[in-house]
Amino acid sequence: MKNTQLVKFTRPHDPVLDSMTLRTHEELKLLAKKNGEHHGRQNLPGPKESNLEPYTNDLKNGYHRLAAHVLKQLQPDTHFPEARMDIDHMKDKDKKLGDEIKKRQDENKRIQYDLGDFNPKNLQSRVRMAIWISVIIALGEVVYNTKAFQIVGENILFALIISIAVSVGVFAFSHFVPFMLKSIENKWKRRLTLLGSLALVAGLFTALAMFRSQYLATHGLTVSPVYFVVINMFFFIVSLLLSYFLLPTWAEFRENSQRINKYKNMEKNNKEIENLSSVQEANKSDLLEKNKARLQMNYYAQYCLNDVAGMYKESLGIFQSNNLLYRTDKAVPACFSATESNLEIERLKISFTNPNKYTS
Repeated sequence: MKNTQLVKFTRPHDPVLDSMTLRTHEELKLLAKKNGEHHGRQNLPGPKESNLEPYTNDLKNGYHRLAAHVLKQLQPDTHFPEARMDIDHMKDKDKKLGDEIKKRQDENKRIQYDLGDFNPKNLQSRVRMAIWISVIIALGEVVYNTKAFQIVGENILFALIISIAVSVGVFAFSHFVPFMLKSIENKWKRRLTLLGSLALVAGLFTALAMFRSQYLATHGLTVSPVYFVVINMFFFIVSLLLSYFLLPTWAEFRENSQRINKYKNMEKNNKEIENLSSVQEANKSDLLEKNKARLQMNYYAQYCLNDVAGMYKESLGIFQSNNLLYRTDKAVPACFSATESNLEIERLKISFTNPNKYTS
């Protein structure tokens, strides 16, 4: 069973497998030494024998088992089918992501066509500017009117609450009047509405001015209420003009609301496209790293098998040396000088050297 994890590393290494390989090699070297001595004392192989394998089969079988264990542990042949399955799976995911990206891009093109040059940020900046300036004016009105309402009671909290209520009402009215004026098409009716609105707030400001003058009189100061009315009217008219020229009409609000929603959908699509593209790149990068690891693991398996073959040759050398050492005939068997016996290990067929092909 394959227990070597496929992880990102520069040089694959299985310390348990390497340790077992070295331990087995040491055991087989001892066996080679023992067998060489045993057959040497019997002057075997014979001087004219050309086949060494009958005397080294146990060594060869031992290294064959070792090579088989290496292949069983690393299972290099499974990496290529796994890579192909990962590639096919990645292609399916990439196609789905690509389809989703194209769908959102097409939707954005339709939205962009509908919106034209529309940019909600311009409208939003106008609304924010009008509201912020009006809020500042309203806060000033609250502070300004609080002293006036102290004439109806000494409780400063009570005066502050009344001042806030009146200031908020005036603030709302200063924005309601422009909306109403924009909706009136008749010029004279629009003028009468404006004059009536100004007269209404002028009456309110006159009452506030009288309260304020009475409050100041209690402190020995005499100020005409007219001055206070002029100041209040100035603030009201400024707020009214801001609303009239900066804020859109109700119809424009409704129309722009739909366009703003479309614009938000387009921005949402752009973010989603960016996220999906990032996922695509991450998938490709992950697959590339996995296949690099697979490639390295296959080379590691090949190196291990090469080591096993080299160990086998080393043990053959030990067998021959000990055999010659203990021979009484001092002869060198013909099979010793013949071509070295090779360990017939099935070599891995590493058919690729460029892991990038697995991301195509």
